[in-house]
Amino acid sequence: MKSRIHLALGYQPPGIDLRRQLWTKFLSAIPADEIALDPEEDIDDLTRSKLNGREISYAIHTARTLARAEGRPLRLEHLETVLEVRHEFEDSLKEAVNKVSIIGDPKESIKRKDTILADADGEFKS
Repeated sequence: MKSRIHLALGYQPPGIDLRRQLWTKFLSAIPADEIALDPEEDIDDLTRSKLNGREISYAIHTARTLARAEGRPLRLEHLETVLEVRHEFEDSLKEAVNKVSIIGDPKESIKRKDTILADADGEFKS
């Protein structure tokens, strides 16, 4: 959730090799009886999302909560659900930023969009 943002600091997400290490590290810390996926086999699907370490940790935590609510061990489908919802949320934020650009002062809107909310590729910075 992105709420009460007072200051946004932009930085590039870690590269794919570091994201792979982060996913592997966090998933390997889950007890074997609470996980039903093989990080080595499923890691490529997960590293496609350009997340930082905090976002990866939160995604895993949320997916584990979904799995516990179902009374099942963590599966790839739980993680994919969380990543899809996150992606949809990011898209809705981009739409909101674009609406602000249309409604507000164009110079100020573009400045906010380019320097605070979006990186050079138009990706929302968290």
